[in-house]
Amino acid sequence: MRMGWWLLTALLLALAGCTPLVHADCSDDGDCPESCFSENRELPGGLCSKSCDHNDECPSGTFCIDKLGGICLVACSSMQECDDFHHGYICKDEKDVAGKHQLVCLGD
Repeated sequence: MRMGWWLLTALLLALAGCTPLVHADCSDDGDCPESCFSENRELPGGLCSKSCDHNDECPSGTFCIDKLGGICLVACSSMQECDDFHHGYICKDEKDVAGKHQLVCLGD
């Protein structure tokens, strides 16, 4: 019985570690592995992400976009790639912190 409890606990901890660092839908930092950026026009439903100063500080598949002091946002190449986020996210052309244009999922 004790072994089953430890196994279940280990499984739950492993699954918790699988939550992507950058994804939509949060209301406070407790909902995210890093930080919750509050809902606004560009972040409908709130956004789990992290602050950044350089692209290499962001997880693979994201860019450090020059908004809110630098925020990691998911890269995209089509509108459909942003469908996993809340309604209102689209694939937009934004400048990263280095001034280079990147396509990322952001609110319209």
